[in-house]
Order: sequence, then C-alpha cells, then structure tokens
Amino acid sequence: PTQSYIDTNPIFQWDTPVDPSGIIGFSWILDQNILTVPDEVSEGLVNQLSFSNFLPGTYFFHIRAKDGAGNWGATATFQINIIPPPDSTPPTTPQVLDGGATTSNPNQLYARWVSSDPESGIAGFFVAIGTYPGGTNNKEYVSLGLTTEVTYPGLNLTKDQQYFISVKARNYTGLFSEAGSSDGILITNTRPIASADGPYVVVVGKPVMLDGSLS
Repeated sequence: PTQSYIDTNPIFQWDTPVDPSGIIGFSWILDQNILTVPDEVSEGLVNQLSFSNFLPGTYFFHIRAKDGAGNWGATATFQINIIPPPDSTPPTTPQVLDGGATTSNPNQLYARWVSSDPESGIAGFFVAIGTYPGGTNNKEYVSLGLTTEVTYPGLNLTKDQQYFISVKARNYTGLFSEAGSSDGILITNTRPIASADGPYVVVVGKPVMLDGSLS
C-alpha cells in the first residue's frame, strides 16, 4: 500500500499475524529502497513506531515477523510519500522594466519582468497598462502565461502622457503577488517621417532643410 502525507512525523502500526507457534518478534527498517529486506535480528513485539522530522520524499517501511519455531516470514513493504506543506506565501512582487524613459511610438509598449516562488513555482503572469503604477485604465490585467516579456501592439497612446506597465504573478496554489510596475515611460513627439517629395524630413510637422532650400 501507498499513502501520502503532509505531516513529516509518520507513525506506523501493524497487527501481529496468526501463527501456530506464535510470533516472537519483528524486524523492520525504514529507508528509500523498495527492495530492502530487514535483517534477522528481532526488534521485539512492539506494534507501533513513530518517526519525526522527515524531509519530503518517498520512503519504504519494511517489516517481517519471526515465529516461535525460529522461522522468518516474508517482508511486507509499506510506501509513504512525504509531500511539502501547502504554499501559503505568494510569489515575489515582479520587478518590471519598460522600454526606457521615453518613446516616440504611441502604438506599442515593451516590458520585461522577473518574479519567483520557491515553494510551489510560478504558474503565470498577468499584465496591465495604465497611467499610474498598478493602473488598468488603458489595458485590464490579461494572462500572458509564463512569458516574461511582451510588446503590446495596437495601442493609441497620448502624447506627453506617462504610462506604466504592471505585472502580477500567480503561483500553483492560486496565490497572487502584489502588482509590480515599471517606472513609467513618457510618450513624446511622433517619430520622424521621411518626406517622399522633397529634400527634407518632417519632424513634428516642421521642415528641416537638407540642401539649404525648400521647393
């Protein structure tokens, strides 16, 4: 048989088998090898053993009985799995880095982040965009799975407005971290657009001469 326990202090109990000559002792061993056979040294007639402070892992309790005629019976093996206790702490607050202090592209934002959960692990990240740290007034939190960076396309951001990308992490027990936010990125002038019909480029609507004249 196999049992799983969160408790790291297992207790084993067993019945004394029936034998015409009676049972005069048991030999047992607890280890992590399923094939172990206890030695032929009697540990007495106790029917219960307790252990403490086991680390998570798989263990095997092996026991066999000795009858009154001096014969040792077959080994009975009982498997236990000590599993870690439930994770009661959330992931670390994500550290979020955006694409810089400013951007001239009002249509997309980039960010990357890191977070950890040493107990149960990271199950996913949720990302939002707003005009203040933790804000969702531009994009509500959406799940991005386990990716740790994103480029949001198709945005329509306002010039001279600062935007913050916020991230929450969720672990495998369903706990969410606090929101971590970037330090903000300012939407500046639109990026330069090359003119197709003159010897100049337009930056924020102003012509810049390349050959000293405009036609």
